Amino acid sequence: MKQLVVFALDEQRFALALASVERVARAVAVTSLPQAPAVVLGVVNVAGEIVPVYNLRQRFRLPQREMSLSDHLIIAKTPKRRVVLVADSVGSVLDLPEEK
Repeated sequence: MKQLVVFALDEQRFALALASVERVARAVAVTSLPQAPAVVLGVVNVAGEIVPVYNLRQRFRLPQREMSLSDHLIIAKTPKRRVVLVADSVGSVLDLPEEK
């Protein structure tokens, strides 16, 4: 079985492998970075480490909006570094057979 964390942006649902997700947190203030690519909202401090925050709305070409306190931050790991992804909401963990 493959486990996926389901999250939403507007009315669209997306999923990320559970193995890549460290944790989910409530939105916090993001420090912007001058001259950063449009997909990077800025950075946040996660347990003493400065981690980039990615704007999935920009990446998926969805309508832009300001972050709100009800948003969620998905703290995930890639082979090279930790990243933070902003989601409107985070749902449950979905179990799918590997062949799907």
